[in-house]
Amino acid sequence: MAAAAREYFTVDLRGQRAALATRAARDGVTESDVLRSALAVALATSRDVLSDPANGSTSGSPCTPQRL
Repeated sequence: MAAAAREYFTVDLRGQRAALATRAARDGVTESDVLRSALAVALATSRDVLSDPANGSTSGSPCTPQRL
């Protein structure tokens, strides 16, 4: 399976950052993984792209996530 191209989108979390960080830490994934998973569910798209190792890497990310 070919790796999906990286696409970036900014999300205004409107006070949900702490809950997002907690969920990501609980599941042992990145905050971006949690958001991609939620978006895939909301759009009823395949979650297979989330398990692609090329997409799970945070290296090459344009910014470093803040820690609370």
